[in-house]
Amino acid sequence: MTEPRERSEMRADDERLLEKLAGLVRERDPVPAELVEMARQTFTWRTVDAELAELVADSLEDGTATLVRSSTVSVRLLAFCTADLRLDLEVLAEATTRRLVGELDPEVPAEITVEHPGGTLVEDTDEEGRFLIAGVPAGRIRITCRPASGAPLLTPWLKI
Repeated sequence: MTEPRERSEMRADDERLLEKLAGLVRERDPVPAELVEMARQTFTWRTVDAELAELVADSLEDGTATLVRSSTVSVRLLAFCTADLRLDLEVLAEATTRRLVGELDPEVPAEITVEHPGGTLVEDTDEEGRFLIAGVPAGRIRITCRPASGAPLLTPWLKI
């Protein structure tokens, strides 16, 4: 049986070997620049059907950033609009995570996706277009609202 130290040394050797192989592949068979550019352009089309929402209200900008409901929780209020949909959002700070409480106007069922650097969180609204998503890491996020009918709403990246 191998000792834990020997296993970690074996993993380090494996990682060094993989790095060398990756370097050889990059050197001997590089990805053509035009292929990289085509991939980049294709990636930008992934949200072509979504309408970029405009930030129309932010309590952080209004000077009322820390509306305190208790001594340990602060609230930030945001509103985003497109031609067809409005998203009102409360961001509740809880230590290193955030809780998002939102409502759509008009009140429609939709799928809500919160993107953050560590992944995504997905939740459905209720019939009145309301939702709650807890455990969102503090930092940069972007929200997509996909209503049952109509164009999706896509917020710009923002820091919470």
